[in-house]
Amino acid sequence: ENIVHDEKAQQLHFKNARMEFLGLPVFYTPYLRVPEPGVKRATGLLTPKILTSNLLGVGIKQPFYINLNRTSDITLSILKTTKTKFLVETDYRKIFSNGNLFFSGAAKPDSEKNIIEGYFQLSGNARILDNSSLNYNTTAVSNSGFLGKYGYRNTDRLTSSVELTKQMRHSFSKASTTYFTSLRDNEQEKYVIVPKFYTRHFNHYKNLNIFSGTEISLVGLTKKNFETDLRVNASFDAEKAWKINTGLRIKGSTKISSSLYRINENNTKKNLYKYFDPTFGIELSLPLYKSLKKRLETIKPTLQLVYNPAIKLNDKISNSDSQQVKLDQSSLFSLNRFSGLDKQESGLRLNSGVEYSVENNGPFSYNLALGQVFRGNPSEQFSKESGLSGIKSDILISGKLDYNSLISIHGEQLYDQKLTLRHAETTFHYRQPKSTISSGLIFFEADLTENRPTDLTEFTLGIQSTLNRNWLSSLDLRRNLNEHENINALLKFSYENECAKINLSFKKRFTETDTLPADTSVELTFDLNGLGEKRASFRKSNCLIYN
Repeated sequence: ENIVHDEKAQQLHFKNARMEFLGLPVFYTPYLRVPEPGVKRATGLLTPKILTSNLLGVGIKQPFYINLNRTSDITLSILKTTKTKFLVETDYRKIFSNGNLFFSGAAKPDSEKNIIEGYFQLSGNARILDNSSLNYNTTAVSNSGFLGKYGYRNTDRLTSSVELTKQMRHSFSKASTTYFTSLRDNEQEKYVIVPKFYTRHFNHYKNLNIFSGTEISLVGLTKKNFETDLRVNASFDAEKAWKINTGLRIKGSTKISSSLYRINENNTKKNLYKYFDPTFGIELSLPLYKSLKKRLETIKPTLQLVYNPAIKLNDKISNSDSQQVKLDQSSLFSLNRFSGLDKQESGLRLNSGVEYSVENNGPFSYNLALGQVFRGNPSEQFSKESGLSGIKSDILISGKLDYNSLISIHGEQLYDQKLTLRHAETTFHYRQPKSTISSGLIFFEADLTENRPTDLTEFTLGIQSTLNRNWLSSLDLRRNLNEHENINALLKFSYENECAKINLSFKKRFTETDTLPADTSVELTFDLNGLGEKRASFRKSNCLIYN
C-alpha cells in the first residue's frame, strides 16, 4: 500500500505488502524493508528455507546477513524443526589483498548428553611473494553422523591439510601436513602425515633433445603415540625421443630411485635402504595416417619394453601409498603402475597396444584402443582381480564416440584370457540447448586387497531440462544394481522470472549407516529478484503493483 525510499540509507520500506504467485496470495507482511535496486550487499534478513525431513521433522531455516565492510561479511542462520532444538549456523568470508579466508560451522545443544554437537571448517589461501602460496583446509566434527544427518556433506572421511607451495619456471616445491578423520566405525589406526616435503626440478637439453628431472621427497607417518615412520626418497629420470624418416618413433626412458626408511616396530627403530632401484624403458610406435577430403584416419601401434630388477627389500617395506592399482588407457604405458613409491613394479614386461581413431569434418568422430601387458615371468605383486597378475594381463578395450557435439559415449573394459568381463566403466552424455542427460555404469569384481568383498555394479543418471522460459527441472539418481536398491535420489524444480526464483527439491538417501543415515527430505527456497535488481529507466517492472 505504501513505499518509502530512504535514499541516504539506500533502502525501500514497504507497508502492508503481500506476495502473489501465479495470481494467488501466498505471503503477507505488515512491514518489509529491502535494499534499493543496485545494492548487492546489505545487512538484513535473507529469504528463509522451508524443509521437512524424516530425521529432522518440519522446520524453517532463517539466515541473517551482516555486511561487515568492503572485504568481509558473515551470515548467521537459525534452524528450528519439530524434531530438533535450535541449530545455529555461521558463514564468515574475508578477502585480503593476497588471499582469502572462509569459515563455516554449526552448533546444536544436546540436553540428554549435556554436550554441544556441531562442526566447523576453516579454509583459505594466501600468496607469499610472487611464486609461493599458502593453502589450508581443516574440518572438525563432534560425531560421525552429524554432517550426514543435517545434510552438510555426504562423505565418510574428512581431510585437513596445510601446504606451502613454490612454483618456479623449472621447479616446483611443496611442504605440507595432512590429517584424515575417518567417520567409519571400523577404520584402522589414524596417522598424521607430518613431515611431508616434495620438490622437483626439470631441465631440457635442447642440443641433445633430452628432458630430465630430479625429485626429493620426505614423508612421515606419525601415530598417536608420536612415533613416526619416515621415508626419504631421491630420484632421477630422463627421456629422449627420436623420429626416423620411415615414420618410426622411438622414445627411451629411465628412472633411478633411492630410498631410506626409518621404521618404528615393537618399540624398536630400524633402517631399511633401497640404495639403487633403476627402471629402463624403450618405446616404439609407428603412427599411420590416411587423409581424405573430410576424414583423417590414424592407426598407432605401440610397443614398450620395460625392465626393473626385483629388489628383495620391497617385500619387507609396508605398503602405505600404493593400495590401489588400475590398468586403463592412461596407465598402459607406465613405468610403474603402483601409485606411490613404497612399491615398484618389477621384472621384464612388454606393454603393447594399438589405437585407431577417425576425425571427421562431418558429425562423427571416434577412437578405439586395445592393449595388453606381457611379462617375462609371472607377476605375484598384484591381486588376480586387478587384471595385472600372472604372465599376461587382462585385455584392455577402450573406445569413445562423439556425434555432432550432441552425443558422447566413452567405455572401458577389462577381459580375462577367456574373455570374461572383469571390469567395465561406461559414460554417456547427451546435450541439447534445453536439456542434458548424463549417465554412467561401472562394474568392479570383488577384490579383498581393495576392501571390496563383493562385486560392485552401480548406475548413475542425471537429467536437466528446461521446460519453458521459466521452469527448469533436474533429476539425479544413483543405484546399486547388485543389491537392487537405490543409494540416493534428487528431484528438483526451479521457477524463475524477473520477480522471483523458487526452488523445490525432493531428496532421498537410502543408506543405513551411522555416518549417512537414511532420510527423505523436501526443501523450499525462494529469492526476490525484482526488488533488488537495478533496472533500466525505460523498463517498467511487473513485480510491483501499487494499490
